[in-house]
Amino acid sequence: YDSVYIALAKHLNCPLITLDQKQASAAAQEHVTLKPITEFVA
Repeated sequence: YDSVYIALAKHLNCPLITLDQKQASAAAQEHVTLKPITEFVA
């Protein structure tokens, strides 16, 4: 499922929010913008 989220973020040109370091690394290799979840947690 991780690759689907990366592909969707890339297709929609929107950032990916994840705590999964492996997924974050894969997304970065695909030039997908990553947004830290801490921006959404109070």
